[in-house]
Parts: sequence; C-alpha cells; structure tokens
Amino acid sequence: MSKLPIHVVTAMIVYALFGGSCASGQSQRTGHDLLPDTASGDSVVIGLERTDCNGTCPVYTIVIHGSGLVEYFGEMFVKVKGYQTGEIPPDTVTKLVREFLDINYFAYSDDFPDGMTDMPTTFTSIKLGNNYKKIRDYGHAAPEALRKLEQRIDEVANTEQWTGAAESERRYHHWLDSMRIARPDKFKH
Repeated sequence: MSKLPIHVVTAMIVYALFGGSCASGQSQRTGHDLLPDTASGDSVVIGLERTDCNGTCPVYTIVIHGSGLVEYFGEMFVKVKGYQTGEIPPDTVTKLVREFLDINYFAYSDDFPDGMTDMPTTFTSIKLGNNYKKIRDYGHAAPEALRKLEQRIDEVANTEQWTGAAESERRYHHWLDSMRIARPDKFKH
C-alpha cells in the first residue's frame, strides 16, 4: 500500500472536520447567542491551518474540539511532523469561542488577500452547532484583531510543543524584515 502525500492527508482531515458542516445559503448569526454547551464536544470545532511560503514558514494544521481534544498535523519546518494529540480544559475552549465572538468573527470577510506572492496563508475556522465560518489570511493582510486570534489559537492549543515555534517565528520574522527592506511599499504589517 502506498503512502498518501502529507498535503492530501491534511486536506482529508480538514474536509472531514469542516467540509460537510457549511450549508449553502445558511444564515450566520453573530453574538454570544451562538455559544453552545461544550460538554458534548461535537458542537464546537476550531481550526487553524498555516501554509508554506517562499522560505521556512511552519506548515501545520490544528483542530480544537469543544471537549478539549487538540489535534495537530505537522508537515514542514516544524519540530514534530505527523499527527499528535493533546488536551485542554473544555472551559478554555469556551473562552476561546468567546474571543471569536468578541471580535465578531462571523461578520468578517472570508478572504484577506495581499498583493505580494510567496507569502504564507493562515486559515482560521470555527463550527458552532450548525454555524460555520472559515477565513483566509494571505500574507498577514487581515485586520489586527484577526491576526491576534490566530496567535491566540496557537497559544491555547500549545502548538509550540510540536512546531518549535520560537525558532520558526525567529526565522519567519527575519525573512519578513528582509522583505520589508526590499519592498517597503508592500510590507506595512
């Protein structure tokens, strides 16, 4: 039996978790009335996916369930490659959901593009009961509140244990600084 490429496995995981939960034309409410009971664990699913860039950006996917289960799949430029799991308290997941709602996540655009090429993309997503939203942030073009939420998901999931984020962040910011010097008109973030 041949192995599937890692990006195919990641896509299958993301589709299995999020793909069927968003009905076309479904109304999307905003506000804390969306906050479900996390006791079942299936009513809340939060996702974060970081893609590659023209450099050494860490490539991985995180899925946080309402039950507190954290699933990680590392692909490139991370300390740990492959599938790992962890746990956080369910009330921590509830607090993270509130952070999504506090910034009015469901009202944001689905896509924040940047005019540059070879930049990393960060996808965030949340499933609350029957409500689902996914946002693409290409090249850190999203508003600051959304970029802070991306970082917060990493913090809550403790992804640094698998990504070695401190070193990856240092390399990424060195690369970003070099790009700002080369293209100051395009790098304002």
